[in-house]
Amino acid sequence: MGHPIHWSWRIAGVAWLVTFAVLVIWNNLAEPNWAELYALQRHGIHAAAIVTRVDTANHATCQYSYSVRDHAYTGAKEGCAGGRAVGDSVDITYLPKDPSVSVASPINGLLRDEIIIDLGLSTFIAYGFGAGVLRRIFRSR
Repeated sequence: MGHPIHWSWRIAGVAWLVTFAVLVIWNNLAEPNWAELYALQRHGIHAAAIVTRVDTANHATCQYSYSVRDHAYTGAKEGCAGGRAVGDSVDITYLPKDPSVSVASPINGLLRDEIIIDLGLSTFIAYGFGAGVLRRIFRSR
């Protein structure tokens, strides 16, 4: 059957894969997803948008509007509202092929940060599973 420590690492590895897969799926259901963040980083157009609503009770979210080729679009960003008021300008990046996809934060490093967070969370959770299995094994002896 193998040494208990080897089994705990296998369980931790499986926990890491499952957790990372869940986080990847979760992030790709979010907007913008990883593919859109990559496209925004490579091909995004920088523009100015106008803050249309500030909701400090909801993660300091601000909603903004902008127009591309005479079409109006809206977006929202958590953490954007700090110090901003309705009517203020906010810098955004949008996709030229799909202007409805936008972010109101500096795009450089955003995808990298999302991936690092997912890797870190997966590792932390997997470590917890592995350590928990080891504790149970050594307590039962």
